[in-house]
Amino acid sequence: MARFFFDTSIGEAQMRDAEGLEYPDVARACREARRSLVALVDEALGGGANHCAVTVRDSSGKVIAQFFADLGKTSAPHETAGGDSAPSFDRAPERAYEIDPG
Repeated sequence: MARFFFDTSIGEAQMRDAEGLEYPDVARACREARRSLVALVDEALGGGANHCAVTVRDSSGKVIAQFFADLGKTSAPHETAGGDSAPSFDRAPERAYEIDPG
């Protein structure tokens, strides 16, 4: 088992993981980072932040992967074809980048 660290950021606030968690491999650590990002998105939206991220580091401190969500901004409601107002969202999809350890 290897120890991985999950640094998080919501908006400008950053938290560095000093304890880490053990996982059998990089793939499982990255899966956990993706799950964590879902919770961060919810927290970011509730706090008005427009982006959040989870960075995975190995025990040497090397960045293995980074997952982030660019939440963009919510614009004013627009009128739909049926005449109803509906909120318009300008949000980029979640993007994830894995850094080649080689």
